[in-house]
Amino acid sequence: MTQPKELPAGPWESLLLKALTLVDEISKHGGVSNPFFTFGGGTVLMLRYGHRMSKDIDFFVSDPQALGYVTPRLSDVADALCDSQYTEASNFVKLHLDEGEIDFVASPNLLPDEHAFETWELVQRPVRVETAAEIVAKKMYHRGNQGTARDLFDLSMVIEREPNALRHARPFMYRHLDALADALDAPPLAMKERFASIEMLNYSPTFDQAADVVRTYFAELRAIRQRSASEAEAFVSAQNLTRQQIDTIRGEYGGPMIHLTERHAVQDIGRNRAVVHDVEQLDRDVQASEGLLWIRYRNGRAAVTPAQKPARTRHS
Repeated sequence: MTQPKELPAGPWESLLLKALTLVDEISKHGGVSNPFFTFGGGTVLMLRYGHRMSKDIDFFVSDPQALGYVTPRLSDVADALCDSQYTEASNFVKLHLDEGEIDFVASPNLLPDEHAFETWELVQRPVRVETAAEIVAKKMYHRGNQGTARDLFDLSMVIEREPNALRHARPFMYRHLDALADALDAPPLAMKERFASIEMLNYSPTFDQAADVVRTYFAELRAIRQRSASEAEAFVSAQNLTRQQIDTIRGEYGGPMIHLTERHAVQDIGRNRAVVHDVEQLDRDVQASEGLLWIRYRNGRAAVTPAQKPARTRHS
């Protein structure tokens, strides 16, 4: 989707100008002529689809050191913009202004550049504007377990308006898929109340309608995950290997990856045995051509490292 010919007027314009002033601070003091950042979040979805009112500015930077140039604690320019009203942590700075909020978040893009952003001309400046796929990927991967009303609204809209774009975001939607699905099956009253308070524009589903759209899409993702697991198990059986159950608490498995399905990786761990990893639990992508790998689980997550010597599986 290219930049719309007409964009809605609103507080987002003045907030964007102020956010870009802070980008200039990164350039000035950080010694980077064109600091890399992307503009994402609900306001970008509003600019793309006009689905609801949104005004806050969310800038994502790949280098956490950039936050040091935009925090009011260290920057007089930032402090003057927000009159010392701000919140910060190790990975974000949030400026509270009268007209809205400006967030700088240290979070690299999840998708390749060609699918993560487009360059638009906004307030007479080129700005990398995130795609719907990148925005949804970030929302689902980083905070999908929180189940916010606005995230439900946004996800439902993208599913209906631009479903093809979601194929790029799909790998990042599994991390909190079950948690959000459970929340939609028994939504708290506060979530419904916040949904009802959304300032809807040209997209106006009820809470139940939006929840049904998302649940239907999640059912498709679960079917993909189950098919992937079945294909991995069939491969293990066809190779006359014995499948060993994975200890996701403290298990350690060494050997080459010998087969990949959409959501699973089969690892040969020797002695005619194999394990099937859910790729969502691995801390990076794996390839069948990588050679020997160590997969070390700790409480449901697994670190992937090259094996420096012939691997030997250990598990409790």
